[in-house]
Amino acid sequence: NIEDGNGEKSSRIKIIRDKSIGAFSWDSSTSNINDGRGINEWSQADIMKLLNPGFESESVGGSLFWNKQSGTCYNNKNNGTKNCDFRNTGLNDFAKSFIDTVIWKIGSNTKETYNNVNAFKFYEFERGSFTGKSCSNTIYCNDTVERTTTWIGNVGLPHPSDYGFATNGGTETKRDLCLNTLLYDWDSFKDCYQNNWLYNSQQYQWTINPGNSNEGRNYYISIIRTHGGVSSGAWAYCGYLVLPTLYLKSNVQIINGDGSFNNPFVLSI
Repeated sequence: NIEDGNGEKSSRIKIIRDKSIGAFSWDSSTSNINDGRGINEWSQADIMKLLNPGFESESVGGSLFWNKQSGTCYNNKNNGTKNCDFRNTGLNDFAKSFIDTVIWKIGSNTKETYNNVNAFKFYEFERGSFTGKSCSNTIYCNDTVERTTTWIGNVGLPHPSDYGFATNGGTETKRDLCLNTLLYDWDSFKDCYQNNWLYNSQQYQWTINPGNSNEGRNYYISIIRTHGGVSSGAWAYCGYLVLPTLYLKSNVQIINGDGSFNNPFVLSI
């Protein structure tokens, strides 16, 4: 029931890369914009421009992953950069032919619900009306970028709810209980995050959604933490792991495999 760029709904499967393509800023900015900490609007974010087509004119990061190229990418405050190379991990033309252009939901949660959101509630907020912008005219909140709750594009990042729904649960904490437990509190429920293929114990991971929409910071992003929980207060300029995420075209078919590690699905179009 996912809408494409023309607003037509169809059954489309979302897939998330199981290994990161590296650690980069979600967004950065010059020192006079939000104190150089970035802007939490996905439609103009640096990492969005890295992953998607049409930004080849950008001198840093522009469409490098989409085009299997190397160059420099944003990775710090005040538009700091580092070298990046996607010649082995980027998308080839055959892979691109499977990717659909869809309407992504990029809504935020609020300060009042910062520590009070389970996977189901995150799913509602992602598709809701709250944005990541909450203030203006201070050193941390002086950008003039309009915030949106939807974006039309090809390659995004996981939603916080994707992480929640990816758990298998365990013997002490069953999956149903994990899904109804606040994602922020998953730190205390090892069955929920250790039996979750999206969990990474080494480094934080970005999601596509901005953080608290009324916390007073226009650069907050929601992340998956190494402790196991989800936080909605990460600074956009930080260098966290990127897991490219996309929707397959509705006419993609499974022609082989059972989806297991040793016998993965083989797709055809």
